[in-house]
Amino acid sequence: MDRCKGASVIRNIVNINRKWAFRKGAARPDAWPADWDIVNLPHTWNNIDGQDGENDYWRGTGVYVRPLRRADLPRADVYFLEINGANSSAEVWLNGEKLAAHDGGYSTWRVDLTRHLQEENLLVITVDNAPNDHVYPQVADFTFYGDLYRDVNVICLPATHFDLSYYGGCGLYITPEADGRVQVESWVSGPADGRTRWTRCGSSLSRTTTTPPLWSGG
Repeated sequence: MDRCKGASVIRNIVNINRKWAFRKGAARPDAWPADWDIVNLPHTWNNIDGQDGENDYWRGTGVYVRPLRRADLPRADVYFLEINGANSSAEVWLNGEKLAAHDGGYSTWRVDLTRHLQEENLLVITVDNAPNDHVYPQVADFTFYGDLYRDVNVICLPATHFDLSYYGGCGLYITPEADGRVQVESWVSGPADGRTRWTRCGSSLSRTTTTPPLWSGG
């Protein structure tokens, strides 16, 4: 939970790493697959064959399934699913409906669940690390592990919030300048009545220092 002392809750972040049903090469299920393996994230299906040096590790589609109850989430106006790493192509399905697809295994991405959440939900994430002609890289000196290898969260937000759909960022862009100035840009989503309210929690939004430490590569 992100909270400033004396301020209202900005967002709740609910981690859902535990108790996913998993199977390699399976069809996407329409109900909870009780006979599948149960795994916790981070997880990879190449933890053994991807390290044996034979370069014959299994590459294909792994399917992750998890029930998601709305009652287990804090009350909010907006809900985002946040996937911090899925290698290398992935799709998100909720209650049999495809909500999103993403190519690229090394970046955070999010899916807006708000209009699709029911009281009881079945969340399915398919992840594919098979060779293809559209995801970079395809040739390297490392294993292209197939996996959900970082945290998966549900982010619960008020109607007006820093935009989490803006290129996978946090809705804030902070640029320090060599003269000590710090520029802060923000992207806000939702009704704001023409205004954006910033709450400062023990530090300023902008600052100027007279002796900024400059990076040197020497």
